Amino acid sequence: MDSQPQPITPPETPKTNILVWLVGGVIILGVGIGIGLFFGKQLYSQNTAQINSYDQCVTAKGSSIQESYPGTCVTTDGRSFVQPLTDEEKNKLLTDPAAITNWRTYTNSTFGFSLQYPPAWKITTDLKPEGAQFINEKPVVLIHDDQLRSDPDVGPNSTYPSHYVGISTLASSKTLQEFLNSVVLVFSPEVQKDTREFMNQKALTINRTPAVSFVEPGMGGRGRLIAVSNGRHIVLFSFPYQLGYEKDDNFTQDKYYTQILSTFKFVDRLSSVSKWQGYDYLENEVYTT
Repeated sequence: MDSQPQPITPPETPKTNILVWLVGGVIILGVGIGIGLFFGKQLYSQNTAQINSYDQCVTAKGSSIQESYPGTCVTTDGRSFVQPLTDEEKNKLLTDPAAITNWRTYTNSTFGFSLQYPPAWKITTDLKPEGAQFINEKPVVLIHDDQLRSDPDVGPNSTYPSHYVGISTLASSKTLQEFLNSVVLVFSPEVQKDTREFMNQKALTINRTPAVSFVEPGMGGRGRLIAVSNGRHIVLFSFPYQLGYEKDDNFTQDKYYTQILSTFKFVDRLSSVSKWQGYDYLENEVYTT
């Protein structure tokens, strides 16, 4: 009997060959992704390095803008750029009550008070006692801008900041009205005394703290002053001489000062405020946030 021919079957592909191809494909894919990420990072770094201004940061992909005024833009690599402002916008910033949230804070732990001031202003604490005109008055700090103006009445080369708030203290447990009735002025090194009545007295409220405004009389007076008390110290605020010598129209129209005063507070005040009273007959004016 003739034998039947056997069918020819194709050889089986070894499973090991498939595994090799899979591993090779994964390796090639991984290398490709790594190369792509490397060059992508290099390109990204070059793009972020080219950001050198607030406007460029705002338009760059991935940047974040902080909600403030002036605004702050932060790039994805952590660099920050502040929104530039024109001179007009800077002036508006200093006179906008909403902008107080961006101000700096000055705190005096010795006399227990704090207040805020525009971020562009400076702090000077190395003060000479010549500016003090009350007996035992101690100059504490001058908060001022960096714009100087000349004063020909003082001297040919005399300059002082265009805007400033001077703060001094006197140790006193008197009420503000008692202080005004009994204070002794010093107008020369020879300690000449002047007990004339202060002009244009007015009651104020500074951030819920009773205060009084008045004008120093006579030659050498500093113009308008404002006083507050915590029962242990009288805190005196002085301002540029041209502000409100006879009237306070210029003072109340200049928002630099009313806003700075509105942030003042005692951080170590006495529990009783009875010593702050005693001048209710004066017209009341309020500076508060």
